[in-house]
Amino acid sequence: MIEIMADGGDGFEAVPTGTSSQASSPRRARDRSNRLKFKGVSRSPMARSAAQSFQDLELYQKAATQENSSDRSYGHRVAGFLEKIPGYYPNNTKHKYDDPNLLQIGWSFYDHITLARHFKPDPNNESDDGKNQLVRSEPGNPEDYHFGDSEDYNSSNPEGFYCKTQLYSWWKTRGSSLDDFGIGVGLYFNSMKFMAMALLLSYLASLPNVFYYYSEEYGGTENHQEDLVFFLKGSAICNNTIWVACEEGFCDVANMQKKNVNFRTSENGQIFVEKNNCNDVTLQTGLVNLGAFLVGALVIIIFTWYQSKRQTVADEDKITASDYSIWVSNPPPDAYDPAEWREFFEQYAESRERGIAGVTVLVSNELFLKQLLIQRLLRKELGKWLPDFENFHDEKAVLAACKERQIEVDSESISLRRLIWLAARPFAKPFKRLCSPMEVYEKILETSKMIVDLKAKNYPVANVIVTFETEKGQRNALSSLSTGKLNVRSNNLDNTDPSVQFKGSVLDIMEPSEPSAIRYLDLNTNALKTFIQSMITFAITIG
Repeated sequence: MIEIMADGGDGFEAVPTGTSSQASSPRRARDRSNRLKFKGVSRSPMARSAAQSFQDLELYQKAATQENSSDRSYGHRVAGFLEKIPGYYPNNTKHKYDDPNLLQIGWSFYDHITLARHFKPDPNNESDDGKNQLVRSEPGNPEDYHFGDSEDYNSSNPEGFYCKTQLYSWWKTRGSSLDDFGIGVGLYFNSMKFMAMALLLSYLASLPNVFYYYSEEYGGTENHQEDLVFFLKGSAICNNTIWVACEEGFCDVANMQKKNVNFRTSENGQIFVEKNNCNDVTLQTGLVNLGAFLVGALVIIIFTWYQSKRQTVADEDKITASDYSIWVSNPPPDAYDPAEWREFFEQYAESRERGIAGVTVLVSNELFLKQLLIQRLLRKELGKWLPDFENFHDEKAVLAACKERQIEVDSESISLRRLIWLAARPFAKPFKRLCSPMEVYEKILETSKMIVDLKAKNYPVANVIVTFETEKGQRNALSSLSTGKLNVRSNNLDNTDPSVQFKGSVLDIMEPSEPSAIRYLDLNTNALKTFIQSMITFAITIG
């Protein structure tokens, strides 16, 4: 659905369909020295892969035998304790390796590569932010460990090994320290903390009712809730009941059975029902319940305000493309030229020198892109049938190879594998799976013809993404072009300044999602289709 043209300032560049491009990447310098300072520590731009890290056997051997127990995970500590027991299974396992510390090396790899770690706070940093704000360490960073005789790192271990990182504490870690894993992770744990606080305060506000329901004043007898489980004590459940004759007009047996009313019938046909003998709920209990509700609601309101502030701070602390970009959702269908968009939005840039970094024009060619994806899947499927074939550019050679492979498939003897393949084919063919070599080849030819036809069509502009050099330019554009939805939908030019109108249109702009979150094949899905799909998903979810 996308055809992209990027404007880099010195000219315009056509970019292959279905990809995105920026002529230059805005950068923001972040000075984090006020958070944590480490002597000799510099975070590498890219962490080594797990396989590369595991090759550093000396590191894990030293970590397995010399690091402090506090730098290990709880599972590692438990395993170390169990290893002292003679009957522990790993002690009876005969390894084919000679290294007696092989299991400990594996645990060290798990602690230092699999689990997330952060740099240890600098004890010389007295600021509160420096002690509590943690900086994530990438897995396998060789600078996370120290070997040698330096007094800075040798004090805790006389053998010269010191780990500069440690695991995240489940109790002491602040939500803001988890923003390194994504904004949503820190916000999620903050949500859990505030919801727990709201429920706790609501419970404390309800304590007068708890004591009242548990008391003799409500139950009529002392210890009337003695037979209840602990978690139900203090609730409105009443065990003080008596049997009374059912009043005439209220003794419909079928209705009482339906409502689970406890009743008995005497020998002479008189119906008796079990009546609650506790005192009625008073105005005071209702007011207490109302107060508990208001306390919980107040905490949630405060939490909503705080969460929005935290989200803004966390978002500004992360350098993402959306921080510098705006999304135009209703461009004129013939506005293909990125130069026009650049010229229009330069009026909101911070300066001419720091203007527009790139312009991306998206067109409504969803069918074209879907056919390209289908063709790619079919080519991969054909590659599975012809694993040793390389000359896929020669159509005649491909056809000959497919025919030869088809003959081999048809001549295969009946086996369990072939029977399963034949049975699953009718269900998998609609998804272009489990097709024979010739079927795959024919589908590729059919898809290629459709791609040629779709490529020749003209597609209207669907969306436009404009990326500024600075955040200030983006915010200027968002504030200046902000207008009511009615003006946008009715294209009310009378209520908008001519300077914010683009080719006779009132633009609907917003900050875009992250590039990885955009579904390029579904950008122009209409509201009705979205509603129907949501209802189908909802119906399947609730069963």
